[in-house]
Amino acid sequence: MSLNFDHVTLGQRVLFGIGAAAENLAAEVSRLGVSRVMVIASDSETGMAGALPPASRLRSGTTTS
Repeated sequence: MSLNFDHVTLGQRVLFGIGAAAENLAAEVSRLGVSRVMVIASDSETGMAGALPPASRLRSGTTTS
């Protein structure tokens, strides 16, 4: 089962996608042209958040090691 969608409201954009955190984050970094990001994760999501690539790889579009 695949569940992918965007939720956009004023001042924020939320991207959902099973197993797509790194790709979604890299796409947003590229789309916004930013050099710094803040990732907010609950206690149950810290493992996934910690596995995201460093900002330097996000800016370059490389999301894998």
